[in-house]
Amino acid sequence: MGQTVTWLVPYQFTQPIPVDVDARVMLTFVELYQTLLGFVFFKLYSDISLVYPPPINLDKDEAGAGVGAFTLEDIIADQATSPAAPTVKKVEVGGKIVTNKDVKRAIMDINATPLPPQSTTSVPKPGTDTTTMDVDILPDDFIVQPSKSADGQGAPLLTMRDIAVLPSATSPLLFSSLNIFLSRETPRPLLEFVIRAFGGRVGWPATLGEGSPFDENDPSITHVIIDRPLSGDAALTGRRKYVQPQWIIDSINAGRLLVEDTYAQGKILPPHLSPFGEGSSTYIPDASGAEPTGEDVAAGSEESEEEEEEEEDKTMAEAEAVVSEDVTTRPALAAAAAAPEDPALRRAAEIEAERAGAEYTTFEADLKKAIKKTKKAAEPVVEDNELEMNKMLMSNKQRKLYERMKHGEKKRALEKSKLEQKRDALRKARAKEIRKGTNA
Repeated sequence: MGQTVTWLVPYQFTQPIPVDVDARVMLTFVELYQTLLGFVFFKLYSDISLVYPPPINLDKDEAGAGVGAFTLEDIIADQATSPAAPTVKKVEVGGKIVTNKDVKRAIMDINATPLPPQSTTSVPKPGTDTTTMDVDILPDDFIVQPSKSADGQGAPLLTMRDIAVLPSATSPLLFSSLNIFLSRETPRPLLEFVIRAFGGRVGWPATLGEGSPFDENDPSITHVIIDRPLSGDAALTGRRKYVQPQWIIDSINAGRLLVEDTYAQGKILPPHLSPFGEGSSTYIPDASGAEPTGEDVAAGSEESEEEEEEEEDKTMAEAEAVVSEDVTTRPALAAAAAAPEDPALRRAAEIEAERAGAEYTTFEADLKKAIKKTKKAAEPVVEDNELEMNKMLMSNKQRKLYERMKHGEKKRALEKSKLEQKRDALRKARAKEIRKGTNA
């Protein structure tokens, strides 16, 4: 249906309820969301011809089978196997006994009654076969009704079939070639759901519940999700990859199977990136556990050379600043920079520079810098004026909301800049250490 739904999964531990939270209000919202999700799930299941709610095996559910306790059944198969409803021969309506014959006779009388001339009911054209006008509508099909309040220009309602053909960054068969075993300390409900959603086969020990398709000693296991110290015997078990739970989530967000060595047990995990970031304003860290490669070292050496050149340029600029005065203390130069096409102002700036004892080349350089500085200062003024005009047309509520939004953007941009500077400093320091080690 085209709507993004985000929900939080709580921990599997008992959580103390804060005193300042009214649980009754929260329960009201829970009931609302449960009802809403019931309608949404019924729509999604019906679009792919499945029975909702899916039948549940109570024995498996009590044994802790989890998702495996549910059974997906097709609507047509369910209708074929269900017993026919008993035919009601007699019904009491208003104190009278009405039979099937009475109902059929009443329907025939209604059909035989001629329509009044003022009736707007459509009449079939002569020669039209009225028997072909009956349309069988399945009770489980969704009939899109036009809105009485909308103007008819709304977007059409999407179905699961329409969504299934849309391009997706993450393949639904990402784990189809993997047999993943969950260790006892990992959150089985969450990992089982996401692994099976992306085509993988998942197993777990008997202590976590019944229904596992394979046990821990199965030779077909390709990955073991573990979150505790690894024993020596387990490290030598076949071709299995022992990874931490974050490997599953990061692989799904990246849309591909990531390298397992970075997520091996005992290693420092890379930063977990949320898929709900706010675009370019969000800081995207590098993998902190990755060692610098040869390209990083070469880039670090190039950056060090650039730093040396920048220091030299800074020294030369300071030397020139000693000779030439600040632009703000030279009014003629500032006036010439504001109107560079005026020859009189340019001549006045030249005379001012001659009196100060500056050379002509220095004057030309100062004038160019002053012109650039004036243009850069004028651009934000124009933008600020446009923003102020737009803010004047806003209501108080819209203006406050806009100001809070801009404040949040500036705050995130400042945090992003600080983190990027810190990352660059760490990267340069690590590259220098590697260069020192190679030179020693």
